[in-house]
Amino acid sequence: MLDFKDDVKMQQIFIPGGLFPFTKAQVFDYEYGVFQLLNVYGKITEDQRKQCVSMWLQTGVIPTVELAWQRSEQVCYMFIHRPTGQLAGVNTLYSEVDAATGEKWFLNRMFIRPKFRSTRLMIIGTSLMLVFAKTYLAKEGDKGVKNINENKKLHKKSLRKIFTRLGYTFSHAFNEKEVWFFDFDAVEFVSSQ
Repeated sequence: MLDFKDDVKMQQIFIPGGLFPFTKAQVFDYEYGVFQLLNVYGKITEDQRKQCVSMWLQTGVIPTVELAWQRSEQVCYMFIHRPTGQLAGVNTLYSEVDAATGEKWFLNRMFIRPKFRSTRLMIIGTSLMLVFAKTYLAKEGDKGVKNINENKKLHKKSLRKIFTRLGYTFSHAFNEKEVWFFDFDAVEFVSSQ
C-alpha cells in the first residue's frame, strides 16, 4: 500500500487559473456537495475494484470483465454519491510511453455515470487528479498527464478554455479525438502556508 500523506499538514494549493484550492489532506478525501472524491491510487481495495468493474460493465463502458479488472488497478479517484453510497464515477491514471516522443506520460481517463454528470464534478475530479499527480507522482519520471478527449462534448470552446485554465496545453487532434498535455515542469501551482 502506498502512503502519500507524509506532509498533509501543508498549505492550500491553487491550480492554474485559481479554479479550486485544496489542502493536501483534501487531495485524498474531498467533499463536494453530495459527492465524496476518494483517492485510492495504489491502494484500492478488492471491494472498491468490484464496484468499479460493476459500474463499467453495467454501463457498457468497458466491454470485457478481464479488461475492467485490469483497468480497476488504475483508479485514482472514486466519486461516491453519499446519499446512496453508489459509485458515481472514477478517473484513472497509468503510465505509458508516447509513441511520437518516447517520453513517459500518465494517461488519464474519466467516466461519470450519466445521471451524475456535471461539468463542475468533472473539473473538480480533474483538478484533484492533477494536484495529486504533480505533487506525489512527478518524481516517478513521467513528464506529466496526457488526456485523449474522445467525448465530442469536451471539444466545445468553453471546455477547451477550462482545460487551458487547468494547465493543459492542446497538442493535436486525430480521428475526432483531441490530445492535451499537462506538463509537470511547465505548470506551477500557487501554494500558501
